[in-house]
Amino acid sequence: MAEEGFPSGTAYTPVPNQVFGRLLEGIVDIAELKCTLRALWLLHNRKDAPRYLTEADILADPVLCRSFPSSKEPTKDTILRGLRLAVERGTLLKNRIVEGQDWEDV
Repeated sequence: MAEEGFPSGTAYTPVPNQVFGRLLEGIVDIAELKCTLRALWLLHNRKDAPRYLTEADILADPVLCRSFPSSKEPTKDTILRGLRLAVERGTLLKNRIVEGQDWEDV
């Protein structure tokens, strides 16, 4: 039996309206789209401030990892490509922060 819509009480994640216009038109790589949407969800659900994600956070996300089952390249490479494309487009921002004695890309 097919699902009929979303169940009652479904939680929602805010997505900027620009995602549904010019951004959606410009994305041709499904990895970029999936990484962008998942990053928006992960950031929305972070409780600490400031809200940011590390590369390790995204690479360890089980939903994102399972979302590329038919990819010809390893999942890590696919996710990193999607993130790189989203950063190049300006949808996601990349910055460097100090973590103890080390720098980390977020």
